[in-house]
Parts: sequence; structure tokens; C-alpha cells
Amino acid sequence: MHSLLLLCITFYVIYKYLTRNFDYWEQKNVPYIRPKPFFGNICEVFFFRKQFAVQIAELYHQIQDRMVGIFILNQPFLIVKDPEIIKHVLVKDFDIFRNRSIYSNENIDSLSANFMFFAEANKWKILRTKASPIFTSGKLKNMYGTVGSIVKKFVNYLTEETVKTPILDAREVCARYSMDVVATTNFGVDAACLKDKNADFYLIGRRMFDFSYENTIRQAAYFVAPFFIKFAKLQTFDRHVYNYIKHLTTSQINFREENDNYRNGDIIDILVEFKRRKVINDMIFENNFLFGQVGQVFFAGFEPLTVALSFGLYELALNPEIQNRIKTEIISALQEHEKIDYEVTRNGLPYLDQVIKGTNLTKTFYIQE
Repeated sequence: MHSLLLLCITFYVIYKYLTRNFDYWEQKNVPYIRPKPFFGNICEVFFFRKQFAVQIAELYHQIQDRMVGIFILNQPFLIVKDPEIIKHVLVKDFDIFRNRSIYSNENIDSLSANFMFFAEANKWKILRTKASPIFTSGKLKNMYGTVGSIVKKFVNYLTEETVKTPILDAREVCARYSMDVVATTNFGVDAACLKDKNADFYLIGRRMFDFSYENTIRQAAYFVAPFFIKFAKLQTFDRHVYNYIKHLTTSQINFREENDNYRNGDIIDILVEFKRRKVINDMIFENNFLFGQVGQVFFAGFEPLTVALSFGLYELALNPEIQNRIKTEIISALQEHEKIDYEVTRNGLPYLDQVIKGTNLTKTFYIQE
């Protein structure tokens, strides 16, 4: 009897602790979706019935108001829907909202803690200022020839593979192409993912986005359960990813330092500058910081590009009339300009641009395939 009473009291205390914030939005007179004990509004995500982005999208549409309060586990979050409020958050009042609700602890995870996406305040500002020049129109224009050579390899790869089999895994093919582009344009490395089925770059990229049960729990905890990260000391990625990123960063920086005249205009050149100066605006740039920047480019460049390409091909396969219209537009551009260069790609293929933007708008990297 005493054991049963103790169990009930323990359960009640845990229940009250986990639901202690559930009146948060009501007290602030913000419309909100009533949460469920323990899970908040993401019960379906917790049991792997829905992906996180799908669940959030459903919550977004559930209440027709300028904003809606939700709970992820027992933590309150606000979904902002009004464009003017969004403008305040992202522009006018950015100094107040610049830090993201993602747990970051360099003592537990030295790699992701140094991602720009995870960085806070002064560190984020310095990273953004230093990284922005990589993506100017001039730098992108210089990358165009490099990307073009990889596209030719991609076309040759498709030609050879379709001789062997009429069916290809579009996702894998696009992933290999994406990794070659990311490796060459950002790190000055020939990853050979299209040539080598077991290329290290490709295998590490797949490990970063291995949505197994363990990895999903681990990565989701950084967004919604920092207390669990502290308790279990979980890292965002497995040890193989960390070791490879460190090796890649060290070897490429050493190569640039030993070959002082070599410049690729990429992230490695910026990291060499960071390493030489060591301190910028009272911020110390140590090895973990350098590893984090390479890891971030690896992470941000691989999967989003892969998803955009593979979904784009999927939609084109379903809509042959769109295929034909794109083909006609490209042929017309070739007849007018003789070749498809950076300027033609940017300004002379409006329908292709619409198709790409439409794919990115409707298919995201978080939505299940």
C-alpha cells in the first residue's frame, strides 16, 4: 500500500513539473493550442508518426491568427504568422531575437557548438561578416566554371549508368553530384563521389543525415530537450563524422599554409586567415572553431542541394510538359548566346528559375520523401 502511494505521489510530482509551463500562453493572452502532458504539441513526432516539420506545419494552420503559441515538451514556443511581426523579429528588432533556441555547449559538442547556425551574439556576427564575401555574385560567378566541369562528369556518369540499368536511384545520384560540388567549390577537394562508390566524402555525408532512431533522438534533443543533452552528454553526430571533419580541416589548412600562393576563394582561405590572426574583436579562433566552420558547410551544402535536385527530377518526371518547356527554353538560350554561362543562367532562363524556386518552396529537406 505504501509503495503504491509513493508511486502515485512520484507520478504526480513528475506530472506537475512537466506541465508547470502549460498556462504560459494563457497568462500572456496569446492564442495557443492546448498541449498534452509530457509531450506538449509534438506527440506524433515523439512516436515517429510524423516528421517535426510536418507537425509544425499542421500546428501553423490549426489557428487562424497572427501568431499561435505551442509547446514542445514543456517549453513554450511561438509560431509567428503575420509578415509585419516577422519583419520585426528578423530585421527591426533582430538584436533582441538574434539567438536561436538551440542548445549549444562546446564542452559536450565542440563541432556543432561552432556552427554559425548555433552561434550566439558576437560570435554569430563575426562569422556572418567573414563568411558573407564567399557568396557574393562575383565569387559565385567564379565558381560557375568549376560547377560546369562537375556537371559534365555528372552527365557522363548518367550516360554510363543508364547503359547498365534503366532505373537509377535519383536521390543517391544527386547526393553524389552534390558532394562533388560542395567538396570542390568549398574545400578545393576532388571528392570523386561520382567515380568512387565508397568515396569518403559521400559516406560521411550520409552518416551526417542518417535518420535512424538513435540519431533522430540525439539531434532533436538539441532543439527541444537541452536538459537531456546535459545529462547524457550526447553529441550531434557520431565519432566518425567528427574525426573526418577534423582531418579534412587540418589537411586543407596545412596545404594552403605550405602553398602560400594557392587561393581558391573558399571557406578554407577564410579559415587560414582566422588561424593566422587568432583573435578578431576579442574572439579567439581555436581549432574547434575551425572544425566547426568546415562541418557547417558540409552539413548545410550536402542535403539541401540533394533534396532540391532529387525532388526537382521527381516533379519533372511527373510533368513531361514542364520538361519540354524547360528544354525549349534552354535550346532558345543556346541559339541566342551560343553557351549557357553564369549571366544566362541567372537572367536568361526565367522558367527554369521558377521551377527551381517552386521545388524549394514545396519540398524541403525535413519533409519525408
